[in-house]
Amino acid sequence: MGDKFVRPHVRRKAAYRGSIFLLSFLAFAARPVAAQTWEKEFWLDQRFSIRLSPKSFLLPRFSEKANENISHLSETFVEMNVGFHVQPWFTVMPGFIHFRFDPLSEGSRFENRPQLALQVHTRRDRWRPNLRAAVEGRFPQDDSAFIRFLLGPGVEYALSTYRDRPVVLWLTNEFAFDSRSGRFSRNRWQAGILLPASERFSVLPYYLIESNRVPGLWDHDHALGLSLWWRF
Repeated sequence: MGDKFVRPHVRRKAAYRGSIFLLSFLAFAARPVAAQTWEKEFWLDQRFSIRLSPKSFLLPRFSEKANENISHLSETFVEMNVGFHVQPWFTVMPGFIHFRFDPLSEGSRFENRPQLALQVHTRRDRWRPNLRAAVEGRFPQDDSAFIRFLLGPGVEYALSTYRDRPVVLWLTNEFAFDSRSGRFSRNRWQAGILLPASERFSVLPYYLIESNRVPGLWDHDHALGLSLWWRF
């Protein structure tokens, strides 16, 4: 039977299944090889979504990263993004991130990262596949600047509703390419659930595996994270 005899909704479902299969393959098969050790961490985020107009918004974010028993604060950063819904399926987000490494120590170092992100997304019933691409400049303290390219396919699935807001499972897998080394330098796989506590506040527990290329091996961290998200 030719394609012209296949119903349009059947073709859409087949294409959607193919995209889910591709995402699953990228999320699991493309992860880097195992490293010598695994470090455990805890990440805490405070996110704010502030609507400026029907097609624009602010996304301030504060984040802290600590070791497993939260006895050492290893990283913290402040991020500000401005989002523009250019089309219902296309969003542009310029932003800026200020990092602090070992922020409570005397030898604390900083890094600034201007960024431009593009995101495309669609919706199929309960499913919402998306793709995020970004370019960021990295300006470390006392080191040469370089550019990093990020590509992150993802998918969301709405389980149900609570207080008129969806409970959402989500999965992302972000790849980083480093202009300094000229090769694939990082992989961040992340899965979690969005739990609405009220109309304007949600909690997002998640599990994350981050793999960074270091000389001679891949350094793996796996983390439990918690995001607190306010909407205004």
